[in-house]
Amino acid sequence: MNFNEGHIPVLLDEFLADFGVLYERHFRDGLDSFIDFTFGLGGHSLPLLEKYERLKIIAFDADPETCRLAEAKYADHIRDGRLSILNANFVDFDSAVSAERLKSVFGAIADFGISNYQLFESGRGFSFDDKTSLDMRLNRESEGVSAFEVVNDFSEGELADILYGLADETLSRQIAHAVAEARRVKKIETCREFAEIVRTVYKRHPKIKCAADFATRSIMALRIFVNSEFDNIRALLEKTSVRFVRNSWLFTISFHSNEDRIVKEFVKNESRGCVCPKEVIVCRCGHKASVRPVNRKPICAGGEELRINPRSRSAKMRIIEFI
Repeated sequence: MNFNEGHIPVLLDEFLADFGVLYERHFRDGLDSFIDFTFGLGGHSLPLLEKYERLKIIAFDADPETCRLAEAKYADHIRDGRLSILNANFVDFDSAVSAERLKSVFGAIADFGISNYQLFESGRGFSFDDKTSLDMRLNRESEGVSAFEVVNDFSEGELADILYGLADETLSRQIAHAVAEARRVKKIETCREFAEIVRTVYKRHPKIKCAADFATRSIMALRIFVNSEFDNIRALLEKTSVRFVRNSWLFTISFHSNEDRIVKEFVKNESRGCVCPKEVIVCRCGHKASVRPVNRKPICAGGEELRINPRSRSAKMRIIEFI
């Protein structure tokens, strides 16, 4: 697969339209930098570099392999100083980018999805039909636990809690038990093997219907756990609300209800002033609102995009302004 083959950034038109409003507002004030926290294939950033000649983009990606490919593909933009690619997790942006440089940043985007390259070409066990190692770490050079270890070494109860807690898998207990039985015979080494175990469990429950593959939720839960995705999203939201300049925006694109819920709850809590219990008459908390939702409801894909890119059906974009 070519580096960009088959990759379609979701909600691109909507993002570009709102970015234009943000850019015009801040560029006059001397702010010239934008952060792409999940650069990947550069799907959302490349159109910005092509349209806004004076814009500078700071790009993050936790995957070393993706960074190497991106550095080769976007070498011209790197040479002219308009693109910086950092191989780091986005939660570490405040240590990777100097405080002085952050003063020139007027916004950022965080697309919490996974790229087609990582799904089908990385050989890390993200895909249902992946016959390679069941790894799922975005950064295989890290010392974090792999999906192989979770599936083969975690207790049945721990595995069930991961499947239910992170992806709302209704048959989590049955799946965890089936996995425990299977690994007594032999180690579960590939995503394909794991997915087939999940499908076998669902075959015993024919009344349960699912529009996607029955293994989707379980595989997603493993990936979320291995990469601490939910914790990282929470940390990113908290850090950007403190580190970003006033009136800057953060675009978030979520693909799972739990991801969107984290963003939604953050905005709900941080857009309020007092957070004292209702029975407290005089405010004692001293809490002040730090964000404002630019869009009250999430932006979702329209009919044409859904036709071209079915994966966009679950995408939700929210825009947060720091005040």
